[in-house]
Amino acid sequence: MSDRHAYRVLEVPQTLEQIANYAASESGRVRLAALADSATAPQRTLVQECMGLLSKNISLPVAAFQSLREILTSARREGVILSADEFEILRRVLELVERLKTFARRRELNCKAIRSCMDRMDPCDELVAKIDQVFDRKGEIMDRASDRLYEVRRGLRQLSAQINAKLEALLRTPHIQEALQDQYIDLRNGRYVVPVRRELRTRIRGIVHDQSNSGRTLFVEPQALVEMGNDLTGLRVEERDECRKILAELSDLVRANSAALRVNEEALCEYDVACAVSNWSRDFDCCYVPFGKALVMHDARHPLLQAQLREENRMEELVPLDMRLGVDMKVLAVTGSNSGGKTIVLKTIGLLTVLGQLGLPIPVDARTQLRRFEGLHADIGDEQSLQQNLSTFSAHMKNISAMMRATEQGTHLIMLDELCAGTDPLEGGALACGILDELARRDVLVLATTHLGVVKEHVQQDVRMLNSTVLFNRETLKPEYKLILGRPGASHALDVARRFGIPERVIGFSREQTGTDNTQVEDLLSSLQDQDREMRDKLGEIRSQHAKLMKERDELQQELGELKKQRRGLLKEAKQEARNIVDNTRRDMDKMLRQAEQAGNKKQAGELRAKAQEKSKRMAQAVVEVSEKPKVPQQPAVNPQVGDWVRVELLGEEGTLLAIDKGRASVDVDGKRFQVPATQLAVAKKKAKPAAHVTKPPVSRAVSQEIVLVGMRVDEAMPKLEKHLSDIGLSGLAKFHVVHGRGTGRLRDAVHRLLRDCRGVDSFRLAKFGELPGSDGVTIVTMHDQ
Repeated sequence: MSDRHAYRVLEVPQTLEQIANYAASESGRVRLAALADSATAPQRTLVQECMGLLSKNISLPVAAFQSLREILTSARREGVILSADEFEILRRVLELVERLKTFARRRELNCKAIRSCMDRMDPCDELVAKIDQVFDRKGEIMDRASDRLYEVRRGLRQLSAQINAKLEALLRTPHIQEALQDQYIDLRNGRYVVPVRRELRTRIRGIVHDQSNSGRTLFVEPQALVEMGNDLTGLRVEERDECRKILAELSDLVRANSAALRVNEEALCEYDVACAVSNWSRDFDCCYVPFGKALVMHDARHPLLQAQLREENRMEELVPLDMRLGVDMKVLAVTGSNSGGKTIVLKTIGLLTVLGQLGLPIPVDARTQLRRFEGLHADIGDEQSLQQNLSTFSAHMKNISAMMRATEQGTHLIMLDELCAGTDPLEGGALACGILDELARRDVLVLATTHLGVVKEHVQQDVRMLNSTVLFNRETLKPEYKLILGRPGASHALDVARRFGIPERVIGFSREQTGTDNTQVEDLLSSLQDQDREMRDKLGEIRSQHAKLMKERDELQQELGELKKQRRGLLKEAKQEARNIVDNTRRDMDKMLRQAEQAGNKKQAGELRAKAQEKSKRMAQAVVEVSEKPKVPQQPAVNPQVGDWVRVELLGEEGTLLAIDKGRASVDVDGKRFQVPATQLAVAKKKAKPAAHVTKPPVSRAVSQEIVLVGMRVDEAMPKLEKHLSDIGLSGLAKFHVVHGRGTGRLRDAVHRLLRDCRGVDSFRLAKFGELPGSDGVTIVTMHDQ
């Protein structure tokens, strides 16, 4: 049996056709569809780079182009002139080449294989420029294609206009109008004519070039225009010859660039194939996998089945295949219920092996590993042949015989569906065991489905062989399409029959006929399946709960990180604000000191400077205290006692230990109680609170509690008021009053604005009537406590 038969039963051609439908060009589709017969696989690095760009949501340029093969084959012969349509195809292909080369030059892509593919392409700039010089965007030859063509077409237009003018004048002649069938000018056989009634033909001398279907109308070229018509025909011949000359020169240029154009088409085809494979891979969640000695499948899916379920909106029914066969394993027997997916297991493994060896990504998880085989053989489905007079069993035996001859040398993968079915179960079972034993002696991997109990028993006892089963749910009477390795499964023939409506009386009778031993074995296998299902359900619940807990842990860690980040931000803001206060206060004190020095009171200025320096130190210490402390390694708390001062590492705070029990600790942090693990506690040294230090400056008798601004302009009064405010602040006076008078109110408003902006002022108000002398023009000011 040839590999061609195996490819057919494994549906390799249909799968390649599925991939080929993603190609944008006919050349790409043909190459992908014929991949099984080709020795050239899609360039893996090129496909992987395309897959990588798609995973980043970067769109790939579509390589839709018409094949140049026929055009280049035709142009190879000397003297052949290509048509305008063929030149339009060439122009589109070369424009695509330029777009792809521009795409590959994008720096952010960093795709060496794509750039290498595009670097092979030649944009044929000279050819493109010549085509653009000759043809417009509609594919018509332009007048400026050559100087001679321009002159000829100008003459054609001028002569045509002259002929039309004379014909229109003729149509306006009264005795001619009577002879006309209609008032229009027509063109027949390249000559300008007018429609003339047959019975009045003699009124217009000229040449008849055509007649209507009825014969009543003759299309006549007037004699006066015949010579001009001849000249027009001559110009048209010149136009034709000049166009042929232009196209011939352009065809010679195509012939000179034929090698580059062939390379362009090959590179475009390679790129289109890579794009098609990568787009198919994205839609079916595929990846490239390595080859090794073991056969490992993770999340393996049959692409045709996946496409069918997706189209029918039944993707929830898709059950991926997971399995592992070691290098020493020769036979995998797939058992279980009818319609349970045994054949799909064989087809999935066989098809994905073929696709992998053809150089394609496959729909599996990246943990998958394939084995490489020199030969692939399959006996799947009903092989009955009426033409060859073969029964189903005979056809299977013919195929298996051919396999055994073909697998004597080399490494092979063999798939046998319902091995030795269609004959007496005893003889068929014995024959199946003999076939498997013989194949296990060779360098092969055999995948076989069976319902025969003797085969299951034989496989269970041979270390080179492994049983497996597809699960069946006896409660719903439906298969679950899940493959379990390591043990055989029941066939559930009676359960399946019940599911499809076979009468219960028939089911009961059949169960009695199977015998006690066989029934006990089937029941045991079914019970094992039920226990396995229950364990898998519990495992699924545990994994789900574990995932939920891990998610909650991650969310808590993220929330804690955000809280710490906010805390650092608040500390930073507080530190900055404290620095601003210090800077502003220092500037105010410097200003007051300068004013005191300028006033000539050096003794008072010295005292003020000493006090200012002390105050500055205290403020700087305050800034340090609000700054974020560097982390100091803490000693883990060993047997901490209630009342100890501890640091809670989880919170980054310190507090008093209130209680500890069974590994949980209760800690008071700034009046709030927290429950934390005891392992989060560390010894901390409690800082003593610094004693309060208050310095009250002495009251200077030299500072007056009244300042008179009456009669001054605003610009004169404000500096005087500012100096008085500084003196008041340093003296420690609690109150003073400003005499500004009533007047227009401008001076009073200026005084109030200055007092409002002064930080040392707590409040101010206008004096009540009779409270002070001249109280209707006095403002009483209260200072902040020092």
